[in-house]
Amino acid sequence: MLVPVVIALAAASLLAELYVRHFSRAGYVTPEILRDRYLQYEPAVFSRYVFPRREFNPSGREGVKFHLNAKGYRGPEFNLEKPPGAIRIIFYGGSAVFDQVVTEPNDWPHRVERILKQSGFPKVEVINAGVPGSATFDSLGRFYSEGHLFHPDYAVLSNAWNDFEYFRSHEPILRQFKPYSQGEDPRVTYQGKLDQFICEHSQVYVRLRSRYYNWKYRIGPEGAKPKG
Repeated sequence: MLVPVVIALAAASLLAELYVRHFSRAGYVTPEILRDRYLQYEPAVFSRYVFPRREFNPSGREGVKFHLNAKGYRGPEFNLEKPPGAIRIIFYGGSAVFDQVVTEPNDWPHRVERILKQSGFPKVEVINAGVPGSATFDSLGRFYSEGHLFHPDYAVLSNAWNDFEYFRSHEPILRQFKPYSQGEDPRVTYQGKLDQFICEHSQVYVRLRSRYYNWKYRIGPEGAKPKG
């Protein structure tokens, strides 16, 4: 009785593996591939994390494409020195400012730039300084430590959820946060040699482990949800 059950389970597993490998829109993926494919961050002193200073074209949900310039901001490259006569506006905030649901170059800060140019301000230049997950204290730290070097005429801060989620805590923000470490995210980090081996050989396992970690850590579109 046990042998037919084992054979049936093995056949079902094989069929599931073949189906995922041939019909999944994501194709062959591992935690390492996912880490290299999507938005990447690095720790910073004045903000929990920033985008690395290198040109990069990562992907988002549902195949959305982004462009990060060599200074670590979303959008086209810009000079450190503002062009003569230009009006430079820098937008700070989290994912709502980064606008991670639209493909380049349709993030709303750059659409604001196009609208202003069409409205008679041809020398307006917008910098999208939004970083998914950033709260106001992250934005202020990045403005203080780097943004002022871009000589903006206007700095616009737009934040909501990334601030609200901390209001219920009795612990001060200063004591809550630790330096950012990408290795803390098990979705894009191997959890030992056995985990790496299975990930590299089973696409079904990769999908199941991703769903498990999303469930375990209550991860939604805005990151991990606070308890309660």
